[in-house]
Amino acid sequence: MDAPICAENRRDVAAALGNAMRHKGLGSYRAAADLFTIAAAGGSAVAQYQLGRLYRRGDGVRADQVLAAHWWERSAAQGYAKALVGLGVMYKIGAGVAVDLIRAAALFSAAAEKNHAVAHYHLGDMHARGAGVVLNARQAFAHFQRAAEQGYSPAQYFLGLFYLDGVGVARDARRGVQWLKCAADQGCALAALHLKGFAPQI
Repeated sequence: MDAPICAENRRDVAAALGNAMRHKGLGSYRAAADLFTIAAAGGSAVAQYQLGRLYRRGDGVRADQVLAAHWWERSAAQGYAKALVGLGVMYKIGAGVAVDLIRAAALFSAAAEKNHAVAHYHLGDMHARGAGVVLNARQAFAHFQRAAEQGYSPAQYFLGLFYLDGVGVARDARRGVQWLKCAADQGCALAALHLKGFAPQI
């Protein structure tokens, strides 16, 4: 965990972060990376996350999944939700770190405690498959529901399927179609495809 910093250094970090966000917004990723590096070294969880994201995507810097994981580890250690989720995905798929589903689930759980939609989605997926956590359809449904209610379309799609198939919840075709429509309206092609098959039967 990063050490506390004095008020003057805190102001410098805040200034670097603000300028970095401004450059990022303008598409000046190289300048943003330099400033995020200053703020991240000064202990800013937001800057550490943003710097990790640049390395993850290769924006303004050479893509480096190991460095992305490094900076997200530091940000996640401070409880920053986006870093918890991003790092969880890296452990889930083995990007920049070895696959560790138990670690991934722990990171997603920490972010889910902050009600992060994407964290709930990944926990739903993991409970549905018994990957890194106990296979539990009810828990999967509950997490998909929390994410779907925040408008996250992949979760809306799976929630629709769970209702249609009666997985983790009593079968309810009407609600299933409603959630599929929500996902399809946001551009989810799989949801739109399923609606073609189920809509005439409702």
